[in-house]
Amino acid sequence: MTEDELAKFIKTLYYTYDRVLVPKDVKEYAQAWAPYVQEFPYEVAQQLLPNVCMGKEYPPRPWEIRVAIMNHTQKITPPPSPQEAWANYQQVMTAVANGTAVDFALHPVMVELLVALRATGLNNQFDAKRFEDLYKDKVNQWMRKTYWVGDKQ
Repeated sequence: MTEDELAKFIKTLYYTYDRVLVPKDVKEYAQAWAPYVQEFPYEVAQQLLPNVCMGKEYPPRPWEIRVAIMNHTQKITPPPSPQEAWANYQQVMTAVANGTAVDFALHPVMVELLVALRATGLNNQFDAKRFEDLYKDKVNQWMRKTYWVGDKQ
């Protein structure tokens, strides 16, 4: 995306939310947004903008746009929410306890988490909080690897 296209994209985003964007600030916004979205084609960003904005009360942040574009263009499946992950974990542990196979694909973050837990049986509210904290840490690690800006770590 060129500098002009980036400025146009930011203006569109602000106009979408009926926000006033002072013309002299556009250059500074473009500089702040550039590391997140400038590597992507303008047309793709513009096409995905309504989907990113849908149901949001406030304008999306640059990294939200980056994640949406990468998910779309690279067919990335985001990790489940912590609550969905907890439900998946309980299904896996129930299947293990019953000696049955797990018949659904686990997200790579869930697989990492299961390895980290070493098949520890978690099952109560305190365990759910511990699980959620560890899961959020694994999701953050996955996001840094997946959506990294610039050269990969």
